[in-house]
Amino acid sequence: MELVKIDTSDPKMLDEVNHLLVEAFGEFSPKVQKHILSEAPSGAIMYGVLDGNSLVAINGYTAHKVERNGNVALAYQSCLSGTKKQYLGRGLYSRIMEHAKVDLADRGGAFIFGFPNSKSGPIVVNKLGFSISEVRPLYFFGALGSSIAFDDEALFQNSQRQANVQFDWYEVSDWKRGYREGFFEYEYLTNYIFGRVERRKTRLGEVSLLVIGGIEINKPYAANAFLRNALKRARVNIARVNANVSSSLALASRISKKGNTEPVVCFPLTWSADAADLDVYGGVKDVF
Repeated sequence: MELVKIDTSDPKMLDEVNHLLVEAFGEFSPKVQKHILSEAPSGAIMYGVLDGNSLVAINGYTAHKVERNGNVALAYQSCLSGTKKQYLGRGLYSRIMEHAKVDLADRGGAFIFGFPNSKSGPIVVNKLGFSISEVRPLYFFGALGSSIAFDDEALFQNSQRQANVQFDWYEVSDWKRGYREGFFEYEYLTNYIFGRVERRKTRLGEVSLLVIGGIEINKPYAANAFLRNALKRARVNIARVNANVSSSLALASRISKKGNTEPVVCFPLTWSADAADLDVYGGVKDVF
């Protein structure tokens, strides 16, 4: 069997990719595949395994701009992983990932990261050497005022950590703009937030919720006013964001809870990076 870099500009090959994903997941939209492989602002790379002329395993890597201490590079999010059922258990996912570590490092990639499910998580952590950090939902309630949002001092102190890796949330929001209904963004004193407004059914009836995709706080002492204004403009009283528990936002938040949210994992390439170093939020995920 041959490991190859897949030509994502070839419609015939993309059709094979989609058939494999449908087999692996039961259903998969070509729109999602296009969004991940063709529309990502910094590009995407996919590797696959061929058995003869048949594509039997794949894994994609979406590139994202990241910054730490003034240094800028691309990090690669592992996504679109699938293996044909009759080829499961042959180590093809691990083979692709080990190849990606070398090739993406040669391309100058800072690190590989991802949000593994319960099946791939143990493989990437225990077998492939990825570090792992919990992701937890955070909640903010606009109607209750600033006392329920951020600890400003903690936010400032945590944002000064030298190990923090920041994502380019403007780039991510451009990727997500128009992908789903309800897109929302707001900027205030160089603080920036984007996400989407959703209607959710609860025991008390339907409520409007701002699902935050990404947030950048450059003025920590204006963070509470920023968040209140954002919720007001979005016409919601509740906002939620899935955040790395070691991120600046999570460490400064006053309300969080444990959930079934997928963790974040990280493997260093040209940067020394750990999953706990990533100021990452749910909007960067390929399926947000």
